[in-house]
Amino acid sequence: MSPTVRHLASVSLALLLASGCAATASGERPPSAPPTRTAAQRDTSTVDHAQICVGQATRVRQEDQRCDDREPDHAWHYVPVTSTVPAVGAKVTIGIPYAPPRRTYRAARKGGPGTGVLIVDEQDRVMICVRARTRVRVPDDHCDDHLDGREWYFLPMERQVAAIGKKAERGTFTPSAFVDTFRARRDGGKGAKAMVRPTTAPPETDEPRPTPKPTSRPTTSPTTKPTTRPTTRPTATTSRRCRTVKSGKTTSRVCS
Repeated sequence: MSPTVRHLASVSLALLLASGCAATASGERPPSAPPTRTAAQRDTSTVDHAQICVGQATRVRQEDQRCDDREPDHAWHYVPVTSTVPAVGAKVTIGIPYAPPRRTYRAARKGGPGTGVLIVDEQDRVMICVRARTRVRVPDDHCDDHLDGREWYFLPMERQVAAIGKKAERGTFTPSAFVDTFRARRDGGKGAKAMVRPTTAPPETDEPRPTPKPTSRPTTSPTTKPTTRPTTRPTATTSRRCRTVKSGKTTSRVCS
């Protein structure tokens, strides 16, 4: 074999080896690094969060009532208390768009750092059934039967509860797992007065029920008493002994 042929063979072998190594390397993917999480995401399961309302287009914090009433282009946003909670009207650049596993709290309008901005609201609620689009109250059985477009609307006790056919105001579609809720009378009214407390019936048992005692005593008594007494006494009868006594020619009978 000539030197030229040997050189070409060596070059070809080197190319084959290089291509084989490249193919092997390209077929194996190096282990990917774990995705990094933001500070807010790392705090999700370890700290409390403030629940604030944000305009989805502007990313500016809005009044909570806009999200309570589900106004278009508004959504809840959750900011960890390890960060500074934006005030109403400020740009929101931190937080997460979904509810964390820990309990969430409303925040003061002025915002600020730490837990001092959190609002603890554990007041009981009155719930009424409304048309979700208009918030006009309808009978409760519409929500009990899960009719389309009907949802429960929750109001604090100090709020006014709308009557059937009236529009509900200043409540929220967001329920709370930390307070008790009550139904309301059909004619509405002030929350605490309008609420209907559930009535509980005694449990049914197979044991015989005790016989009820009479609830009243007899009120009649004899109205007359005997007014006459016996005027004579019975005469007692006793046996008598008699004997014959003679005095001279006279004979007499003496009894005792």
